[in-house]
Amino acid sequence: PPPSPPPSPPPLPLPSIPPLPPASSLPPSLPSPSPPPSPLPSTPPPSPPPSPPQLPPPLPPSSPSPSPSPSQPPPPPPTSPQPMSPPARPPRPPPAPPPQPPLPPLPPKSPPPPQPPMLPQPSVPPPALWPLPQNVTSGWIRGACRTREANQGSFDKIFGLSELECQLRCESNAKAACVAFEHSQHGPTGHVCELHKEPVRQVYKMPGHVCRIKPLPHLITEFVGVLLVDGVANSP
Repeated sequence: PPPSPPPSPPPLPLPSIPPLPPASSLPPSLPSPSPPPSPLPSTPPPSPPPSPPQLPPPLPPSSPSPSPSPSQPPPPPPTSPQPMSPPARPPRPPPAPPPQPPLPPLPPKSPPPPQPPMLPQPSVPPPALWPLPQNVTSGWIRGACRTREANQGSFDKIFGLSELECQLRCESNAKAACVAFEHSQHGPTGHVCELHKEPVRQVYKMPGHVCRIKPLPHLITEFVGVLLVDGVANSP
């Protein structure tokens, strides 16, 4: 608050003057002598008031700080600025490795040796059929297989085999089991294979039948020829 001013000095008291008599008590003819002026007591001149001490000019009234609202938090106190630290120096890169000497060039690859030309493989011919039985007078003979007694003899019958398959089946048997085979065809699919177990001595002419003897020397020499029918040679 501003300083209060110094108190002013009290006023000095004035001398009291007696009151004048009323005008009716004086004689009308004679003027009332005026009383001589009473000398006023000499009063010392008032001393000047002391000058107040020089005070510094009053500070302007500070505005009251606004009260923080209840919904807003109080502002954080001001922080003093921290001194700036010098920036960290980046780490030094590792020294570069010494340069390697260049590798010698690789020798050129030699071309692969030329491959010999592929020779055609010889095709395996299918196995040939055994020759038909023959004699001097009749030549090749086609017909059914017959024994010395002119009967069919002992044989195994298999259906559905071609002439070549029938021959292979006879070859796969034991040497003494199959000595000849007879193949006949009845229609486009009616194949009949007979594996004969007795030596064939004769051939009986019969359309659609073929008799083939296993090419062994002792079996070929036993063949006689064409079967006789009613005393007449059954020529092909």
